[in-house]
Amino acid sequence: MGPTMVFSISQLAEIAVLASARSQVVIQSQTALSASHLQNLWSQSRKLSVSWYQQLNELALNAQLPNVLPEAENTPDNGRELSSLLHEIFVTEMLVRVWATALVGHGRVHLHTTAEHISRQVVSNHSSLSERALSLLNQDDPLPLLEVAQIGRLRRKTERWTDVLIGHSGRFAKTLDFAHDPAEAADVADLNLRRFARAIDEPVCLLLRASIRTAFEKLPYQVSTLAADLAQLILAELPESDELDPQTLTGAGAADARNSKRSRLNFAKRPHDLP
Repeated sequence: MGPTMVFSISQLAEIAVLASARSQVVIQSQTALSASHLQNLWSQSRKLSVSWYQQLNELALNAQLPNVLPEAENTPDNGRELSSLLHEIFVTEMLVRVWATALVGHGRVHLHTTAEHISRQVVSNHSSLSERALSLLNQDDPLPLLEVAQIGRLRRKTERWTDVLIGHSGRFAKTLDFAHDPAEAADVADLNLRRFARAIDEPVCLLLRASIRTAFEKLPYQVSTLAADLAQLILAELPESDELDPQTLTGAGAADARNSKRSRLNFAKRPHDLP
């Protein structure tokens, strides 16, 4: 993997759309996913989880001991740091759940139990972090009430989008385990199967990408280096598509990041109508 890219929160959400859109190709690839990707996914996710836990614990301590902290530490910057961290945790969890769905489907096709085992561990770690983050919001005035409400809306938004994207990819993966509401994700999958022929499947994903860009574009935060590394790791494994081009995500650098480690999957017989 090349130098770490700089991603915004909205770009992280777009990568989740790309992961859902390419899921059929990943799942149905003739070649098993490389063991190195699974190992790197676990390792990078673990590093990110440890970093998040440390930051959340520090912020929780600050919230509990406001009178002990130096005055310089009791500033609006602390609130912005917490808000930025919560945005990163919730949107990253969306990406991880969508990618994990594709990996589980791929593992089942290739009888690769390691893919499912690692995917479930990664999702479990991220889910625990999200719950820890939510518990911090319930402490006494960690953020202004308006911002707490905004983060609550973000949480609900990421959950709904997760279920939409897993509903799309889950019809190929044959699993909806990582959806927040599997019944809602199943409805999305059923709607796609009944209404969208394969010939227009890719334009549907383009619509999803435009919609998620609009939904998350006003978020002002950039993600941390560790979260960007995780996103870059996933982006590097996504098969190419003329319509869903990573270059439109972050410019030419995103394509360079993806091409810096060519996927070992066999895309020679990639269908032209990518989902």
